[in-house]
Amino acid sequence: MNKLQARIVKQKTYLILKYLIPFLLLIIFSNSNIGFEYSPFSSAFLFALVWCNFNLYIISVEYFFANIFFNMTIDALILISMTIGVLILFYLLHKIIKIPMNVYLVSLYYIISQFALLYFQVVEKTPTRNILIYLFFGILFLYMSVNVLQVILYRNKYLVFTLDEYLSIFAIVTVFAIGVSNFHIQSFDISKLVCLIFSCLLVGTDKRTWALMFSIAFGLGVAITLQDLNYLAMFALITSSLLIFRKDERIKSSLVLILVDLGLYYLFFNNIDVLNYILPTIIVSCVYVLIPKSWLTNLESRMYVMKNEKGVESVLNVARKNIYMRLLNLSTAFNDMERIYRSMIKKQLTKEQVVKMLSSDLCKECCKDCIDKNKCHKTYIETELTTINKMVEKALQKGKISILDLPASLTARCNKVNTILSAINTKVLQFKDFEGMQSEVNNVKILLSDQIGSVGNLMLNLGKEIDNNIRVDYTIESKIIEKLLSFNIICTEVLLYKTCEVNERIVLIIKGDNAYNQQIEKVVSSILKKRFEVVKVSPSDTEDFYSVTLSLASKFNIVFGVAKETKLGSTASGDAYSVIKLNNSKFLLALCDGMGSGVEAQIMSANTLSLIESFYKAGFDNDSIIESVNKLLSVNINECYSALDLAIVNLDDETIDIIKLGAPFSIIKRKSSVDKIEGSAVPIGIVDKIKVNTIRVSMSSQDILIMATDGVTDAFDGIDEMIAYVNSIASINPQIIAETIIEYLKEKNMQAKDDLTVLVARIYYRG
Repeated sequence: MNKLQARIVKQKTYLILKYLIPFLLLIIFSNSNIGFEYSPFSSAFLFALVWCNFNLYIISVEYFFANIFFNMTIDALILISMTIGVLILFYLLHKIIKIPMNVYLVSLYYIISQFALLYFQVVEKTPTRNILIYLFFGILFLYMSVNVLQVILYRNKYLVFTLDEYLSIFAIVTVFAIGVSNFHIQSFDISKLVCLIFSCLLVGTDKRTWALMFSIAFGLGVAITLQDLNYLAMFALITSSLLIFRKDERIKSSLVLILVDLGLYYLFFNNIDVLNYILPTIIVSCVYVLIPKSWLTNLESRMYVMKNEKGVESVLNVARKNIYMRLLNLSTAFNDMERIYRSMIKKQLTKEQVVKMLSSDLCKECCKDCIDKNKCHKTYIETELTTINKMVEKALQKGKISILDLPASLTARCNKVNTILSAINTKVLQFKDFEGMQSEVNNVKILLSDQIGSVGNLMLNLGKEIDNNIRVDYTIESKIIEKLLSFNIICTEVLLYKTCEVNERIVLIIKGDNAYNQQIEKVVSSILKKRFEVVKVSPSDTEDFYSVTLSLASKFNIVFGVAKETKLGSTASGDAYSVIKLNNSKFLLALCDGMGSGVEAQIMSANTLSLIESFYKAGFDNDSIIESVNKLLSVNINECYSALDLAIVNLDDETIDIIKLGAPFSIIKRKSSVDKIEGSAVPIGIVDKIKVNTIRVSMSSQDILIMATDGVTDAFDGIDEMIAYVNSIASINPQIIAETIIEYLKEKNMQAKDDLTVLVARIYYRG
């Protein structure tokens, strides 16, 4: 059997068991009567199964046959049909209106489904107290079933239970025992057989506490049915005898089990036949001894409960350490590449070196076949070299010389004046072409080395971030899972870790559309005593589950607004703006004013901002970004430059880093003052090298940053007028402020003489 066939068989087996086990439980629960004519547990379990995404129609058919099997009367048929009908009706209604059911609505629908039973009870004059008790037990069992089903179906990594879940399991086992004890096969004790089977399996898989809890819960159910507490003691004692020896000493455990059960018989149950009493114990003991060890090992692995809570934490941290080392090695490799590339950059010759080199080549070329060569060199060697050097220097300055630029002393005695003149101009032209080409090559090498070095530093920073250990806390995990379940939010896994000392993150695996439920932030924040917010929701490896990442929220937040107006007569605005979230606490605000107006300027500014956004998202630092973008624009054949205005807002430390490259001043409007922020750098893309000057300013809650292109600042009659007008705007809404400024300039100047763009941001305290 190949892997595909094995997978298909496994899937089919899982599907069969998924619906066979609930069918058997429905049969048993339908027989779990506690003083009522009909059992409230089977119908409650049906609603719990449907709410936990079992197929409505398959489960309904199973419920029908499970209940009609014990009571084939007209009244029973009406009650069963009413229960199924109400469930299908409301299920389809929710599917049509596309609103998911919650556990409270399911409880309401359960009560409605029992109206037929309530009617029969009223007609038969059943005491109201009994009716209320019936509904109470039904709703309580519904909640418990939902609680346990969610654990089994969705917490598929580790079966770690909360106290509520343990209590729910205990109650369900008790109801299960009531149903089993109501089955009778002559004088054979089937309830004892079932209890011992489960107890032996749990002990054999080293779940000793579970085995004892199961036997007590099961014994309680049998005791309630038979109204004899001796059965509670019997099941607890015979299971305790299994715990004396290790799980691999099954023969000893089986012998002790039989002996203890015989002792209990002579103490409490000697009024019944000894063979009927001891037969279930003998059967289970034999099976327990003969069952293959591999079966128990396989079952144990499937029921594994995490004992060493640090195990997963250690594995994850070792893996992160390995990634850190690989990133560190890659960073070293990229830094070495940067060093090699920089060593390959050819240095430009000085002016004196160029003149000397060209003059030497000129003399060799023009004088080699001259008949007066020896006479000139002997008589005029010093004067000749000085003269040639001056002519070459002048040609380098002017780009070309003529006969008028030659000294009279040379033209009077040299018969190769025209040859010298032509050679000088040719040599200078060739050198300038070579120098330009070498400069281009050097620029490319510098750009590559800058990028390689930046990538190396970026990898190093990523490595340092990954090197921080993950912290797994199963106490917190249980609290979060339990609290989310109370809001009908199914969470299967919780992982808490730190990226640095002040930036904690937590990842939850959430089922379905609840991944976007606002209660998630509230629950996590209340349990961890810190304010968290959702920063990312993405599909997980498990179908219909999502990975929800929350990060420690900043005390502050930011809102922004933007307004634009295109130059009169222009087809497109040359201004572009950008507001992007770099991480949970950093935002980038940018304005770019391309050269001129129209489509070309629009493309230029958009491309510049696109490059800057990409670099910032990748995590490069300010200097690397500006230098790289400037270099890319400066090597363009066509003139390609833009005024750039950047503001990197850090909400954690309440600062703004402002970078201005040919951009006009910005304004910060505070509660009691207005500050002007100016920069002096040239626009980006004009020169090969640019100095990045970062201006850091502090911001307080309700401070407003106003950034504008030169079309806006030039439209005011000086900076004082702009500050005065901004001060007169009463609104603190960034969008209203931006629109108000643009409307004022349009009214003032009647027309837009340049592209106008205003970007406004306000930070505020979240409380």
